[in-house]
Amino acid sequence: MDLFKGIGLKFLALGKLLEDNEKLRGQVVLVQILNQARSSGKDIQDLKFEIEAIAKEINDEYGDEQSGYRPIVCINGPVSTQEKAAYYAISECCIVNAVRDGMNLMPYEYTVCRQGSAKLDKALEVENDEAKKSVIIVSEFIGCSPSLSGAIRVNPWNIDDVSEKINSALKMTDSEKQLRHKKNYKYISSHDVAYWAKSFDQDLERACREH
Repeated sequence: MDLFKGIGLKFLALGKLLEDNEKLRGQVVLVQILNQARSSGKDIQDLKFEIEAIAKEINDEYGDEQSGYRPIVCINGPVSTQEKAAYYAISECCIVNAVRDGMNLMPYEYTVCRQGSAKLDKALEVENDEAKKSVIIVSEFIGCSPSLSGAIRVNPWNIDDVSEKINSALKMTDSEKQLRHKKNYKYISSHDVAYWAKSFDQDLERACREH
């Protein structure tokens, strides 16, 4: 929960999606885990109020009290690693809509959870050798954006475009989801802690060669 995560913009994009696509009402759910802000103050309180107001407006407009359907489900964190992994594992799409961020690891964690494991596959009742699939919609303004070649990049300020990209993710064929997942997982699995440590060490050696 901070000014740079683009949570309100993400909610507005979902609202636009449901406004333009009546058939998706009752079908699409956006689960947003809201961790406590690192700081406190009037700006954070105003942001919290704004996000809650946008979510309420969209839920009132497109939700259904009889069935209990709410398009936006906000979960006030922190949540455990296990809970987070469970949400990632069952989510068809991950949307990271920050307007400015550093090395956001959420798309990496999501991809690994979608890749699964023997125990996770058993819990989800899927075959272990079944081709994995995932879709990531990622802001072009975050550090991990260039490395994820299988991700769909967006400008979070362009609400219409984000809405269209969410729609395209929902309509995407399984074969394309599998291809995008494969690209992302290949990068993530090959760029582990050992890779980065070796890379930094080599860079230091090059920089210090003359000294």
